[in-house]
Order: sequence, then C-alpha cells, then structure tokens
Amino acid sequence: GVRPHTHAHTHTREQDVEGALAYWRESAEVFEALGERTLELAKAYNNMATVEERRGNTHQALALHRKAMEIKLHEDPRSASVADSLYNIAILHHKQGEVEEAVAACRRSVAISVEALGKDHPHSLD
Repeated sequence: GVRPHTHAHTHTREQDVEGALAYWRESAEVFEALGERTLELAKAYNNMATVEERRGNTHQALALHRKAMEIKLHEDPRSASVADSLYNIAILHHKQGEVEEAVAACRRSVAISVEALGKDHPHSLD
C-alpha cells in the first residue's frame, strides 16, 4: 500500500506545513506501533524535525533529530546519514545559542563524513 510519508511530500511541496507534519506523525506512529525502528522511521523523524524547525520550534526539532540519529546509529554508526543528523543537530544548537554543543556536533559530523565518504568528498569539506 501507499505509505503515509508519500502524501507528506505533496503537502510539503504545497507549503501545507500542518498537513505534512500530520502525515509524518502518522507515518512515525505506524512504524512505532509495528515496532519497526528502521531508517524509514528515522526519515519520518527527520522530516518532522525539518517542519518543526521551519515553524520555529527548535527544541522540538532537536529532539526529533536526536531520535532519528539514534536509529541511524543503530543501523550504521559511521554512515554519512549519521553525519547529516549531527550536522542538523549542530545547526539547531547554534540557533539556540549553544555554541559548545554546536561545535562538538559539527566536529563529530565532519569526522564521520571523512570516514564514510573520504576527505575529498564535497560533504566532508563543508
């Protein structure tokens, strides 16, 4: 069948932030109810975090990015996906004025990117 997150992309494109958030929440609830802590659930958390950040809810966005990262760490702790989550977490810490936390998350992100992608990869140079 069609997964709820497919509909969320449509809502996001149409700038229907509330609709997208509702679909991502529904998707996450389905995965959680099924006990599926997979990368699909991490994706739902990540997308909810993006919406919350757009709405100015940086604390909620940070919590959701952390949930996504926990799942990604379980799947592959040295993946570029973990580095992306750490980068998102660093940005949110920076927005909240938490400079030390932002720098620490950013350093971890770069270290994992270099390990996962190589030092010459564009994402490792950010």
